[in-house]
Amino acid sequence: MTEIHWWVDGVRRTAFSNIDFSLLLGVSRVETDDTVFSYFMGIGEAQRRSGNAPATPRRGDFAGPASYLVTASGDTEADREFLAGLDALHAHFGANERVLLVADQRRRALAAAAVRYREANPEVEENTLIQFWPKRGSAYGGK
Repeated sequence: MTEIHWWVDGVRRTAFSNIDFSLLLGVSRVETDDTVFSYFMGIGEAQRRSGNAPATPRRGDFAGPASYLVTASGDTEADREFLAGLDALHAHFGANERVLLVADQRRRALAAAAVRYREANPEVEENTLIQFWPKRGSAYGGK
């Protein structure tokens, strides 16, 4: 489950999704028939939630396999943009789930391989050679 914080016109909207947004790490834009949504996602594991955070829904609260719940919504243009963006992301996930899963597995395998390589080949500190030429004042004849 993913808790989504989305800013439109400086106002934060919050929703919960039953898809794992870490699978969308490589997605920075989604196109619909009439709109292009560009995203900058900051994805991380939540350690704890504040006391005034909305209640986390249960899996059974969601309508389908790729759906979301909005904690509060109005009828402004920004709210409609927020909902259209969520619809576009969920439709993209539904249409590309297999590709996203394979890309995630590849990303995780490459990250694990990089860790193993760094452990097997630690960086060796090199000696540092510093060269300097002192300035000589008039006491040394300017030389």
